Amino acid sequence: MECLPAILIPDEVIREILLFLPVKSIVRFMSVCKSWKLIVSDPRFVKLHLHRSSANTAHFAHTRLLFDLINSHIDKPFDQTDCSASVSFSSQHQKGHDLYPIENGYELIGVCNGLASVMKLDYSFAKNLQCSVVRVRLWNPARRLSSQVSPPLYLLEPNYYTFGFGYDCLNDTYKTVAVNRKERVVRVYDMGGTCWRMIQSFPAPAIELVSLQNGVYVRGSLNWIVTNTDVPIIVSLDLGREEYSQFSLPDSLHNEELFRFPILGVLKDCLCILHNEGRTRFLVWQMNDVGAWIQLFNFERTTLLNPFGFVLSQNDEILLMSRHEVVLYNQRYNTFEFCNVCNHHSIYSWNADNQVESLVLPG
Repeated sequence: MECLPAILIPDEVIREILLFLPVKSIVRFMSVCKSWKLIVSDPRFVKLHLHRSSANTAHFAHTRLLFDLINSHIDKPFDQTDCSASVSFSSQHQKGHDLYPIENGYELIGVCNGLASVMKLDYSFAKNLQCSVVRVRLWNPARRLSSQVSPPLYLLEPNYYTFGFGYDCLNDTYKTVAVNRKERVVRVYDMGGTCWRMIQSFPAPAIELVSLQNGVYVRGSLNWIVTNTDVPIIVSLDLGREEYSQFSLPDSLHNEELFRFPILGVLKDCLCILHNEGRTRFLVWQMNDVGAWIQLFNFERTTLLNPFGFVLSQNDEILLMSRHEVVLYNQRYNTFEFCNVCNHHSIYSWNADNQVESLVLPG
């Protein structure tokens, strides 16, 4: 039998095909041959794949939820307590799958571009010094890779700290931020760095967080809701310039009776805020490009417990996450669906990455 000549596919065509594949498939195809591995390992390919994936946020079909578990009793693939984990969420199947754990004892700080920053707080490490020690590592759940641990950060009063994580597009690096709310001292750890740098102090005279939420990343900045007067404000830290700015909240939220349990979120690279109105309804606002607030959602609270995390889609849907449940609300049909993400587990905190998984290496 006559052998057909081999067909050579140009690398440019292979590259375009790989760009449309999910991370799990791309990682598997890296073993096919050396040239494919070189294509996927190219930082330009990683960024382009991330850009295309980030554009696909119209629905929750590829939403990846990251959370801290307490007293969990998860069977396979792991059985741990007090750990951070990742789970894919599908609004069509309403269940968790591909549950990836990080090492036991780590807590979630934040999510950006498919990477998560997680920390381990060791209370017993430095008893003689009367302080605790924090170590941070970056984690890519899709690639099941994590970085080496960061240098130690010593905390005299860990309960006074809040954290944040995001991408510094100016210097093309990822940063984890630690804020001492009592002394207004701010330290930054750069991915792969050798120390925690001290930067300009937090601007508020006294930082009183309205919620216990870590800093929320959007457009190169970390954002917190704080009070330094009688009126709550948003303080934003630009990760590139390492400078602060402040934004006011919607005027209607200055009424203390209406302004309850505020939570920050992101939709279309714009900052959003969710809060209770008079304990009976939920309102969601979005800040537009000129700094004005627009109301997106106004719906009945139903029986949902106080959420401490939410994700918005472009399909008039909002995913609300509380201690024991995840609820999907559809504004178009005014319907609620209780989603079975993690059976019988207590969730300490949620963070959600409404993006397709990325190839970004964690350091």
